[in-house]
Amino acid sequence: MDRYSEILKYDISSKRRREAIKYVRDESVLIEAAKYDSKSFIREEALKRITDKNALLDIAVTEEVAEIRKIATGKITNESILLDIAKNDESHRVVREAIKNVRDEVILLDLLGKDDIYKEFFTYEDISSLNDKEFLCETALSNEFWWARKAAAKRIRDNDILIRILDNDDCDDVRYVCVKRIFHEKILRDLTLNDGCSRIRYVALMHLHYLKDIEFFKEIALTDEDPNVRLVAIDGIDHEKALIKIIGQEKNARVKSKLLEKIDDKIVLEYFATKDKNSSIRRIAVKKISNPTLLRDIALNDSDEEVCISAIENMYDESFLRDMAQNAAQLKLRKVSKKRMNELGFEN
Repeated sequence: MDRYSEILKYDISSKRRREAIKYVRDESVLIEAAKYDSKSFIREEALKRITDKNALLDIAVTEEVAEIRKIATGKITNESILLDIAKNDESHRVVREAIKNVRDEVILLDLLGKDDIYKEFFTYEDISSLNDKEFLCETALSNEFWWARKAAAKRIRDNDILIRILDNDDCDDVRYVCVKRIFHEKILRDLTLNDGCSRIRYVALMHLHYLKDIEFFKEIALTDEDPNVRLVAIDGIDHEKALIKIIGQEKNARVKSKLLEKIDDKIVLEYFATKDKNSSIRRIAVKKISNPTLLRDIALNDSDEEVCISAIENMYDESFLRDMAQNAAQLKLRKVSKKRMNELGFEN
């Protein structure tokens, strides 16, 4: 017997026994320690080094301490044995460990079909790996756990079943999984206009991007409370009058920015370039206007330096640019004016 095996078997110091485990090569000594050492942490550490299948099975089945049975179970790969452990062990942790290592769908379905008690041990990943249509449909429609319904719904491709789940489930996470794979136009329109969950309205509307129905998109852009949904709706609108009507009541800066990027009406752009309280909105509008008088006024008077810069970058007036390059109070404005003159080929 080597020195480390002797320490593990006979030394009274648990610290030294634990340190010796990593050097012991005799598996029979490790098995003995895993079964009989007085300290559970020593037994656990020894068990982690054991590879003997019979020893692992013996410990997984006969050991009194659940945590040690769990470790042994986690090292077993025979799925029939894991099924027996799952059916017979009284510890939830051990049962869960056994099920976690089973990949055979027949065995998993056998467990699920035997007794409802096993269903609580299954995880999202377990159910997500199954293909049995009958089981998946039953789980998605009636399982008491929302995560199980979600996992099952994610595996279903039948639109009729997905629509049933969408209509009847009270969990938006489950319904969200369903709507991502539904392509029935009438249902998607109804969801976009009426569903109480903004995530579902958003996905439903994304599926309808191919529509050329301006009035439909306009209604959503005007009425939906979620700016993300309104942004998607705006993508479907290319009619400037509709866009102008929408921006007239829009409060969200991101949505207004997107609307301005699509609008070319000079009056609207000049209004937002000078009147909007949000400097980022003014800046977007300034970049799209060409009125030299208004640009000069903005460059001289806007309270935000970046808006002033956008006005200068959009100007062609040599005398004004030269004056700004020489006399602007802010160094940055002088530099931008000089750069603009160079771009236009004016001599500094």
